[in-house]
Amino acid sequence: MKRLFSFFLLVGFLFISACSGSRSTTHNPRCLTCVGTSLGYQVSPSGDGFGISIIKNDDDGIQFAYAFAESENQGTVAITPDARETATVLLNYFGNENYTLTNQTSVWLSTDVFYALKRGESVALGLGNGDSGLFSGGEVERTNYDVLLPNGETLSVRARRYTDEDKGYELIVLDDNDNPLILKMSVAFDVALVSTQ
Repeated sequence: MKRLFSFFLLVGFLFISACSGSRSTTHNPRCLTCVGTSLGYQVSPSGDGFGISIIKNDDDGIQFAYAFAESENQGTVAITPDARETATVLLNYFGNENYTLTNQTSVWLSTDVFYALKRGESVALGLGNGDSGLFSGGEVERTNYDVLLPNGETLSVRARRYTDEDKGYELIVLDDNDNPLILKMSVAFDVALVSTQ
C-alpha cells in the first residue's frame, strides 16, 4: 500500500511539474494523450511505478516528463516529428537524463508502424538492450482497455492488440491514428498503464 501511495504521489508531482510549463492550464484525464495529462504505469517484475506527464503533443512532436517511483531516474523525452512518423525503435530503458529522439519513439508507436500493423503487415520493432520483436498485424484483435480515473471510476478506451507469437511478446495500443499510445507492453519486461490524472 505504501508503494502504491508513493506511486500516486509521483504521478501527481509529474502533473504539477508538467502543467507549470505547459500552454494549457486545463486538462481532461479522459484524454490520455492531451497536454497536461499524467499517466501512471506499473513495471513488472520490478514492481516500480513509471509516471509521465505530457508537456507537448502537436505537429511539432511530443514531449513528456518522466520519473520512476523507486529510483532517482527522471527527465524529459522529446520525440521529433520525423521520429513520431517513422521510427521503428522504442526507447524503453531510461537513465536520469533528458532525451531528444530523432529515430526512436517512446511510450507511443510511430504512426507508420501503427498504420502498417492496422493494414495487417508484420513490423520489426527494436525494443532496446539488443532485443527486438516481429509484431504481426494479422488478425487484429480489437479490445477495450481499462484505466483508473482520479475519482475512482474506470475509463475504458478502444485498443488494438498485436503479438510476436514466436517470443510471446504483446503490445496493446490505443486505437488512435494520431496518437498510438502504448497501453500495455509485454516484452523482456511488462509495463501497463494503470491510472490517469
